[in-house]
Amino acid sequence: MVVASMSYASTMNVIESWEYVRKLNNYEQVVGVHLFRKFFELAPEALPIFAFGCSSSLEEDFYNSPKLIRHAKLYVVALDKAIGLLGPNFELLQEILMDLGDKHRRFGVSPELFKPMGRAIIETLEELLGDSTFKPAIKASWTECIELLSEGMIETKS
Repeated sequence: MVVASMSYASTMNVIESWEYVRKLNNYEQVVGVHLFRKFFELAPEALPIFAFGCSSSLEEDFYNSPKLIRHAKLYVVALDKAIGLLGPNFELLQEILMDLGDKHRRFGVSPELFKPMGRAIIETLEELLGDSTFKPAIKASWTECIELLSEGMIETKS
């Protein structure tokens, strides 16, 4: 297992900017649904994996479906937990990420989908936080964080 980490400055940028996200009303659902909208715009080929038994079109009812909303919220909760482990215990985070990556592979999520998901996270944060909060240094820190989290999920245990 390769354990990487982020610089202290980058870690603090991510943690501090995430606190603004957490202050948004109903942030898990708002961020999660926005994020999955972005993701499916960037990677429509992923829709069958995440269709949750809904129609395979990206109609408004899809984004209001309880299954998508539940998954979107769980995604944001997992991201919140990962951010909380960035500094204090990155080795534990790495183990969690590998387990999560294994689970996603079983559902058909390929490593190629991590890049558009990362981009969707960045674009979601840019739109929800705005330029006054999501400055270039914050964006760079988030980009570093997403790459690190993605690498952890792509890495296998074997």
